[in-house]
Amino acid sequence: MSVTSTAGDVTGTTANAGGTAAITGVGVSLGSLTAGGTALIQAVGPTATTDPVAGEVKVAQFVRGTGADTTTAPAVTIKAYDAITLPIVTASAGSISLMAGGNIAIPTLTAFTNITSTAGGTTTLTTATSGQNMSFTSGRAVLFTTLTSGGAMSVTSVGGTIIGATATAGVLQPRPRIPPSAASVSNSPTWRRRAPAALQRLVPRQSRIRLRATSLSLSPSRVPAV
Repeated sequence: MSVTSTAGDVTGTTANAGGTAAITGVGVSLGSLTAGGTALIQAVGPTATTDPVAGEVKVAQFVRGTGADTTTAPAVTIKAYDAITLPIVTASAGSISLMAGGNIAIPTLTAFTNITSTAGGTTTLTTATSGQNMSFTSGRAVLFTTLTSGGAMSVTSVGGTIIGATATAGVLQPRPRIPPSAASVSNSPTWRRRAPAALQRLVPRQSRIRLRATSLSLSPSRVPAV
């Protein structure tokens, strides 16, 4: 599916594509979008006092991408000259990429792999979850309740604050190393005393933060191997 308007808005109720979906207009206003391949929504602008949709992406219900990332595009990409406003964005087999010159307001973001978001204004979220890495950059405040990433997490506010409840970044677990001369070392009193503590270090950990800050960066903790 490909819908393009070079001199006006694209408006609609429901858009369903079994494969790739690409929608571009001066502004874009939809009820929902579902794509079996990659999904692209672009509001190229500019804004206009006579057109409340111009420069903005507005979706009443959801954007859902079920395709995987390609070598040239994430599973779901949403770009706006001004603001992006919608309740739910899901990439069940790939990544989500968001870029707005103004504000981004999306209560729920869920990606199988990565989430990347850049806003010139304020970023407002409730819950964002990614299987791998997560990155949010905002010209003003970043507001959230819960962020959860399976990999690294980076949240940056250039000209505002970061206000959130819980940020959780995943842990990378190395493969355990067997100590040299294991047959003899494992029988020594020293090894028996050290073993419990060493094994405890292999238990998965998570980084949890309650914060009010201007920058947040969490990387998966690499637990020392034994």
